[in-house]
Amino acid sequence: MNNRLTLMLLAALAAFPVACSGDAPPSAGAPGEDDRRIVVVSTFPLLSELAERIGGDQVEVINLIPLGVDEHAYQPSTTVPREVVRADLALVNGYHLEEALLNIVVENVRAGVPVVAAARGLELLEGGHVHVFQEGDADRAEVDAAIRRVGAVVEAALRGEQAPDIAMEQIDAIVHDLPSRSRTETVRAIDRFVHDVPRGRVTVEDALAGIGATVRNYEPATGPEAVIETIEALAHDVESGSVAPEAALATIDGLLDGLSLDQRDDTIRAVDAAMAEWKASRLDAAAAIEAIDAALHGEGMTAPGDSAVLVDDIAFAEGDPHLWLDARNMAGYAANIRDALIRVHPEGAEGYRERASALIAELNALHEELVATLAVIPTERRKMVVFHDAFQYFAAAYDFEVIASVAPANPNQATSAAAIAEIIRTVRAAGVPTIYREPQYSSQSLDLIARDSEAEVAIIHSIPSETAPTYAAMMRANAQALVQGLAGQP
Repeated sequence: MNNRLTLMLLAALAAFPVACSGDAPPSAGAPGEDDRRIVVVSTFPLLSELAERIGGDQVEVINLIPLGVDEHAYQPSTTVPREVVRADLALVNGYHLEEALLNIVVENVRAGVPVVAAARGLELLEGGHVHVFQEGDADRAEVDAAIRRVGAVVEAALRGEQAPDIAMEQIDAIVHDLPSRSRTETVRAIDRFVHDVPRGRVTVEDALAGIGATVRNYEPATGPEAVIETIEALAHDVESGSVAPEAALATIDGLLDGLSLDQRDDTIRAVDAAMAEWKASRLDAAAAIEAIDAALHGEGMTAPGDSAVLVDDIAFAEGDPHLWLDARNMAGYAANIRDALIRVHPEGAEGYRERASALIAELNALHEELVATLAVIPTERRKMVVFHDAFQYFAAAYDFEVIASVAPANPNQATSAAAIAEIIRTVRAAGVPTIYREPQYSSQSLDLIARDSEAEVAIIHSIPSETAPTYAAMMRANAQALVQGLAGQP
């Protein structure tokens, strides 16, 4: 990830000379010297609300995505870079929530300005609406990593380090985990070999030989980001026991050989150092993998390449980003923003801590209030059908089950007729009396589902809107909507 950001940031420095000129705004840390308010640029209203509450009159908060606007579809205007370049601190959610806007923020912050992910350190739930960095590029990197992992398994089997039938099971698992959009011709060829074995069309040994030839003929992307993603995947495979450390290291060695000197950033150099220790027999294979994994997961902020822009390492990470729909997580956001403000303006630490402490107490109290409000809904009626697959954190925090979402992958893409028919059957079978739409999305699909399943349609919020403009108002409105729709109470 660091290398992608390095390229973007170097391009940004060329595109915006004001950020490097003598007329540039003062660097982060300067606010304490001249007592001016520090400028906080935040990507969407929830972060802005927290920054304003914690920062008080010590900060000027610039919000980028307007209230009630879908963060997935937001198209930044040409004025956004001019706002971002003013920042002493940039706040993003994490897990690539902001999509196209995230690139603009990272490209245009000034040297020395941290880009902080508010979701840092919070527990990430599996599943849900996962955001990826530039879908086409992410798919290619994902495929590259999977095929290289397959190659490592094949090599281990051919060297006798792994039983052939176990190797085939591991290859099947690697290919199976790829989403349908990533099933390229090479992936399908590997998959055919895997499935031809139980059908008796080919022996395990011949299948492994065929898969090995397929992998060797594959031409993956050779950039440092693809290499890092593959190394991360291999380290995970070693940890899970699906690939031997020696096989993983042999694959990693080949990957590093394909990188030029100018592609070797601090992360790659750290991996190189661990490899050198292994080759010199100062580390055994397992310890070398541990050292490599540590190099890939440095804590907190990283400085990509030679730029002095500090980008939180989960800003572009994959995962369901909607952590704020658990009020306890929102308290975690507040703590992270407090710490970020203190970092860039230590002179204001006392005020930031005092206001954050009060806000965190409010958010924890709000969580208890929501639990109490929702307690009237019987367990058997705590089934949610939503439009946007954003509510798994809410469901986990407040004891609900999301049994269907109309747009599980992308809320701005049309849902197929088959998917709608399946949701109608689910609603009928579960006896769900009310299904939930969000005001920023079209309700056409939900209206159709409601008509054919005889359910009502109500509003629930994943982001604040004009009718629920603050976090507390949004969460209370959600609780009341669920009580009215599922418990049948006014």
